[in-house]
Amino acid sequence: MGAHDIDAAAFPASAVKPDRNSLRKNELNENEDITMYAVIRTGGKQYRVAEGDVIRIEKIAGDSGAEVKFDEVLMVGGSDSPKVGRPTVSGAKVTGKIVRQTKARRVIHFRKEKEGWTRMRGHRQPFTEVKITGVTA
Repeated sequence: MGAHDIDAAAFPASAVKPDRNSLRKNELNENEDITMYAVIRTGGKQYRVAEGDVIRIEKIAGDSGAEVKFDEVLMVGGSDSPKVGRPTVSGAKVTGKIVRQTKARRVIHFRKEKEGWTRMRGHRQPFTEVKITGVTA
């Protein structure tokens, strides 16, 4: 038996836990709660969010602590069966609270030519950090 061979007797089949993704919805543990999630579109990007998530999105208007509503909900899941919108799910909305408005780390754009000419420019992209407070279908 080599160093990388596994002894089957050391790991009985009952000791190996099944993969959570392979379980069907009705076979989940009773203590596990299926959280509702949504896919929203804001700032030209799509985000998968659930209640309690903190996400960084493109800058939106508002001060820290202000409530924000996302009406462009593309998909809602986690309850009975996923609801996919065409293009949005009617009646679904996601609410959140602005945590902070700030800028990302500086991105450096450096150009150099053969003759010794150089140019260095920088850019800090503003963003808004939002904590998701609710997902409704």
